[in-house]
Amino acid sequence: MIHVHALQQGINDTEHPVTGYIYLHGELENENGFDLCHIDQLPEEDGIYDCEVTLANGLIRPAKLYFWKSKRRNINRGLIVSADHQGDNHFAALKFRIRSDGL
Repeated sequence: MIHVHALQQGINDTEHPVTGYIYLHGELENENGFDLCHIDQLPEEDGIYDCEVTLANGLIRPAKLYFWKSKRRNINRGLIVSADHQGDNHFAALKFRIRSDGL
């Protein structure tokens, strides 16, 4: 399983550097208070992956990582959303389907 560490704004976590261009979204972002995160190991292929997020307060939440390579800039992109939040999953699925550059 993919593990995600949610980061805190203004705190430099040297053990968990920011994973660029991949963000917590919606309910998870609101609960954590910040959208940046660290992912221990990124997937090698585009896809929708089950994962777990350790929030800054230590709580662990089941989640989904929508992960893709941007078509224009060929960089990793992704959104991490609560596994059971329908609206957040719908939004992330749309961005994934069109391989959006902008999040």
